Amino acid sequence: MERLNKGWRGLWDRLSGRHKKLRAENERDLRLCNHRDDEEREALYGKHKRQRQGLLKEIEAIRARHVRERRRLSLMVADYLNSPDVSQQRATTRQPSLHI
Repeated sequence: MERLNKGWRGLWDRLSGRHKKLRAENERDLRLCNHRDDEEREALYGKHKRQRQGLLKEIEAIRARHVRERRRLSLMVADYLNSPDVSQQRATTRQPSLHI
């Protein structure tokens, strides 16, 4: 909000010293607002950093669970393929055929 007057009033404010007082007040308010904005920005950065750290921990846990699950499934597939029934069936179906 512009507090400094223009025209004849502005001239009178300069002569009476009110202009200097209002200008100093505006500068003080600007410094206070900038300080407040800086604090809010830093608080927001801190909040985002904490949220990101939490999310990264979740991602790490999900990745570890994924690795364990893939290992478990790989072992299950290997057990299945090495079972006697499947081994015998694979041996009978893999006989090469000659086409001349």
